[in-house]
Parts: sequence; C-alpha cells; structure tokens
Amino acid sequence: MTTGDTPPRVGNTAWSRVGDAAVRLAGALVSLAGGVVVAAAAVLAVPWRLDTGFGVVRLPLALLFAVAGAAALLWFAPRATGTRWAVLLPAAGWFL
Repeated sequence: MTTGDTPPRVGNTAWSRVGDAAVRLAGALVSLAGGVVVAAAAVLAVPWRLDTGFGVVRLPLALLFAVAGAAALLWFAPRATGTRWAVLLPAAGWFL
C-alpha cells in the first residue's frame, strides 16, 4: 500500500446507512430543540436585575444567551446533519 492509497471501506452495509441517517436525524432534532431552549433562556433572562449600592442594574444576560446560543447552534447544526441547510433548524426552533 502506498501513501496515496486509501484503505478499503469496511462495514458499508445497509445498517451503516441507517445508522448514519439516524445520527443525522438526531442532530437535526437537537438543533431544533436547541433553538427552542436558547429562545426560552433569552426571554426568561430579560427581567434579571442586580441590586447594587448605586441602584438596580439590568443584567444583559439575555443578549449573551441569544448571541452565544445562536453562534453555537449555527456551528453545530451543519456538522451534526451533514448539510448546510441545517442552519435553518435553530431558527425554526427559535420561532416556535
């Protein structure tokens, strides 16, 4: 075997295709549910305030949850499903 050769594929059966489809479907469902969770966390974090010696200060955690959660889901969705159109799944969960 030379360095340019690739090893033969082992286990390329119908079960491996079913397993691959199941993992991709699970990734799509996690992306969709992640959009719902990030949206709920952002909405619930809006009224959070901190009482300090200078008065009441609003905590900008809703913005942090929304931006960080969306960035994580936009990174995760295409890798978990294997398609670039999967970035729409977290958005669909967000709008639910």
